[in-house]
Amino acid sequence: MTFLSSGLRPFFLGASVLALLSMALWAGLFVFGVGPQPVHFAAMHWHAHEMIFGYALAAIAGFLLTAVPNWTKQKTPQGKALLAMFLLWASARILPFAGDAIPLAAVAIVDILFTLSLAAAIVVPIVKAKSWNNLVILAQLAIFTVSNVLYYTGHTLLGLYLAFYAVIAVVFIISRRILPMFIARGAGEPFQPKHYKWNDKSSLTVFLLFALADITSISSTLTATLAAALFVMHSFKLVGWHTRGIWKNPLLWVLYLGYAITVFGFAIKALGIFVGFSPYLAMHAFALGGIGMMTLGIMSRVSLGHTGRVVSHPPQSLGLIYGLMVCAVIFRVLIPIFEMSQYRLWIFISQVLWMTSFATFIAIYASIWVMPDKKSFE
Repeated sequence: MTFLSSGLRPFFLGASVLALLSMALWAGLFVFGVGPQPVHFAAMHWHAHEMIFGYALAAIAGFLLTAVPNWTKQKTPQGKALLAMFLLWASARILPFAGDAIPLAAVAIVDILFTLSLAAAIVVPIVKAKSWNNLVILAQLAIFTVSNVLYYTGHTLLGLYLAFYAVIAVVFIISRRILPMFIARGAGEPFQPKHYKWNDKSSLTVFLLFALADITSISSTLTATLAAALFVMHSFKLVGWHTRGIWKNPLLWVLYLGYAITVFGFAIKALGIFVGFSPYLAMHAFALGGIGMMTLGIMSRVSLGHTGRVVSHPPQSLGLIYGLMVCAVIFRVLIPIFEMSQYRLWIFISQVLWMTSFATFIAIYASIWVMPDKKSFE
């Protein structure tokens, strides 16, 4: 069955549908106070959990189950095994709305089993190929598992923040691997992105220290200092990767701009601690840039490249899809910096833009995920 021939197909479709439906539900609950309530957890905590363990982890799963075979020359689950993984993920999204008849322990077991199954699907080919440089990905999946256990055992905020920063770490790791390569190949001009190993290693170390400082609230001054350092270090990367050709290719500028918005989040975080911005502004710069735009761009490109489509001729609607997401960032992050009196309105507009972006994305890409491979995009 074509739909179960590779991990990107079910998980990119599932992630995109969840991004649309869960945001619609969250908008109803947050803005209008209507809609089905998830049991066991507050609606805000459910929203954060689903953006991380529902949407982001499904997008990561689709990417890893597709990329690891290329990295290791070993197969990842297909057919019934892939379907079983997908059903675990989907069931964990539905069970919180089944009422008290489904105990929290059952929801937790199903959700955590999915993460463990994903880790197993990744570790087997890595070990067979002795591709030890990819063990860092397994470390991140281990953090996801621990975070989810914390979430379900009453350490809700600790689990959410730990997982949230784990997602951003994965985005940075994967972006370092693919973004310079994509730019060099797709900018349409001779260009070799510059990167420095000292920056790669030190920025990841500083990020880990930043995440620990923020999660533990050990010192707001330390957190702000580390955030400022990360803003400078990652801005240095962006300068070395930049060429004008990026802005001619939507598959490039969405990734570059998503990375830049994530980096801007560090500046907001540092300034927010000293000036008094809402902490949710920096969080949503990370979420909309690093999780929203980066995953959307990667899913767009990987779906084309790994189903026989021509990456150099993507659907023309991608510019609209990505533009809607950029506008969502503007209303959720930038405008509230200067105008907070209509904060709930800005959030609602951002939610509508997010939903419209993913609805359009699904309309264009659903056929790619369910239909057999082609040699060109039609």
